[in-house]
Amino acid sequence: MLARPTPRRLRSLWDEKCAILPADRRDKIKSALEEDYFLSPEQTEQYFQALNKSKRWSGLNETVSRKEKAEMERELRQREKWLIDFSAQVAYRLCDYIAKGEKEMLVSNRLRSIADVVLERVAEILGEPKPSRSHPGRLARFMVAISDRIAVWIENAVYRANALEWRESETFDDHVRLDGDQSQIC
Repeated sequence: MLARPTPRRLRSLWDEKCAILPADRRDKIKSALEEDYFLSPEQTEQYFQALNKSKRWSGLNETVSRKEKAEMERELRQREKWLIDFSAQVAYRLCDYIAKGEKEMLVSNRLRSIADVVLERVAEILGEPKPSRSHPGRLARFMVAISDRIAVWIENAVYRANALEWRESETFDDHVRLDGDQSQIC
């Protein structure tokens, strides 16, 4: 007996081969997905109808005219271009942020730990061994400087997020206290 495919593989099979599968096979896949996701037959039918509506374009079919194909390809290229431009802009700004910073002082053990984790990741991305902080090489000093700067950035982001969370919980507590005071007055 063969192993049962995972829900992800069943879903992939449905997405890729639904149009060419016979009706009995489609029904078997639907019933398997019903079991895996604990759906009723009505919910499954609604799901697949919504899935079919959301599929605008499932490849280069003969039913799509050349003009429509060209338009779809142009839209896809524009989306990809936007994503590439946006990613480049983020990378440029991040490099600018890192380059303009001074040498960071890692004042806490937590900050040093964050910097070490970032240094490991930077070394892994560059395909270099993780340098020690006292390593005299130019690349090693640069990698340490980058990791220290990113660690401070992460620490500041966590600090700000905690402050916002605390501020939000404080306003919630004030509302609760006001509601509680009103019930005692009445």
